[in-house]
Amino acid sequence: MSATPPTPNPGAAPDAKQNHFLPLALVTSLFCCSGLTHNLLPVLIPKLKAACELTNTESMYVDVAQWMAYFLMAFPAAVIMRRFGFRIGIIAGLLVAAGGFLLFIPAAHEAVFPLFLTAFFISASGLVFLETAANPYISVLGDPARAPFRLNVAQSFYGLAAVVAALWVSKIIIKPDAMTETAFQALDKAAQKQHLLDQAAMVVPPYMVIGGVMLLLAVVFFMVRLPELKGEENAAKGKFNLLAHPLLIWGIVAQFFYVGAQVGVDATFLNYTHEMTGLSIYDATTYLGLILGCFFLGRITGTALMSGISASVILGVYAVACGGLLALCAMVGKDAAAAQTTVAIPAWIGLGEKLVFTSHKAPYLLMGVKFFMSIMYPTIFAIAVRGLGHHTKTASSFLVMSIVGGALVPLVMGKLADATGSFQPSYWVLSLCLLPVLAFAVVAHGHDRKIKLQKTAPEAA
Repeated sequence: MSATPPTPNPGAAPDAKQNHFLPLALVTSLFCCSGLTHNLLPVLIPKLKAACELTNTESMYVDVAQWMAYFLMAFPAAVIMRRFGFRIGIIAGLLVAAGGFLLFIPAAHEAVFPLFLTAFFISASGLVFLETAANPYISVLGDPARAPFRLNVAQSFYGLAAVVAALWVSKIIIKPDAMTETAFQALDKAAQKQHLLDQAAMVVPPYMVIGGVMLLLAVVFFMVRLPELKGEENAAKGKFNLLAHPLLIWGIVAQFFYVGAQVGVDATFLNYTHEMTGLSIYDATTYLGLILGCFFLGRITGTALMSGISASVILGVYAVACGGLLALCAMVGKDAAAAQTTVAIPAWIGLGEKLVFTSHKAPYLLMGVKFFMSIMYPTIFAIAVRGLGHHTKTASSFLVMSIVGGALVPLVMGKLADATGSFQPSYWVLSLCLLPVLAFAVVAHGHDRKIKLQKTAPEAA
């Protein structure tokens, strides 16, 4: 394997007693940007599938474009931040992501799917800069022992943004469509084309707003000075040997499969729920908001539990629970005629005139899945980079690259869905993805016990 190029050098953390509220708050805002962007993908996949007339497998290339950027751009992002620092890297990321969102305008104008994929890749490349900076920055800025707790608190805002994206913004992109397939086929070619263009155009407004917010944040980061985390220059020049850090290797593997499982659930949720329960895609967006609400609740609950329980223990328990629920999702029976309940809601809430709920178990099982997934990404990340000092950013780039699992696992699911005519069998794949997460938790717990024994062992006479 080739030598690892130089990366940003956070070095030792500043004095834990310093007040880091402002830099932590600003960097935490980046998780909100990621949360909004990432959690619109489950809505865009069925939307673009219809607007661009795609197969299940082709629609999954939305995730491929998004998450492949993490694999290809994490390393260059780390190199740039090593050269210019966190602040410049964050500003560059915000500008690149906003530029990618601008491409949605010409892509939607002609419903050109390859141009959409280009826009996803460019915007995701900007997000790579943000996450390559934000995760290790929050991990290192403060007491190392509190890093998993601190990172889970920061990423709780990712969960909050995810709920907003799924419950409110999704209903801007996917509207109740009274046109049946029969009615669509009855239109002439020009009318069909216009209908598809109208569907594609619905994705533009939310992304223009998010891009505008990112440009505003870029101005704020340009005006505010962030503390750069600098270590010993001589140490920073040392080469990083990945094989010397087995816990990091386990973390990279676990992160690959965990992100694959998380993205797989999100990417297929609307189609899976429609298939299993008979709910329309529009009505299923309510459950998309609810499962991400459970994700947010799980993040808060897991963070609170970490105040008194080892992060590795919580991770292991959550991995078992999550894998079991995904297996149930693969086995539960379909019932397109499941009982539905309609609840009228005030228009000012912004969720339409009514919400439709189903008695089918499938969406409720996935609410549990998202609850237990909630703490996995930041916990794996924080444990895997713990104690690496000036190598934290190098390790971070490897962990961010492992997010490529989010590109590959959904693609496998799409191919299975096209081959079997159902998304349900692919949930066995997602269940198996939790086994490496459990293995990492076991290894991390053993590592923690070893360190604890070393600290408590009596000094040699």
